[in-house]
Amino acid sequence: MNPLFPEVTGFVFGTMVLDSVWTDVRFSQARLWHRDGPGDTTFVSGAGRITLLDDATAFDVDMNAAPLSFTTLSRSYPSLPLRGRAVGPIRA
Repeated sequence: MNPLFPEVTGFVFGTMVLDSVWTDVRFSQARLWHRDGPGDTTFVSGAGRITLLDDATAFDVDMNAAPLSFTTLSRSYPSLPLRGRAVGPIRA
């Protein structure tokens, strides 16, 4: 989507309803999984908006993680210091 945003490795799959244009993506009813190697698969659900700016990506999301695997995310983003998993709301 935005070359400045680092790619997520592994597989992201699921469904969501889109109501938007390419540079300002609004989504609802999201149910997404992220799997990358052994261990926990991340599952998030909810709604939000992702806006592509000239030099950044803006997020406005209201999601729920059940769970969010920091260990899995660290395979995409090795500098992420967190490991393990978290469960609960994500508002950013």
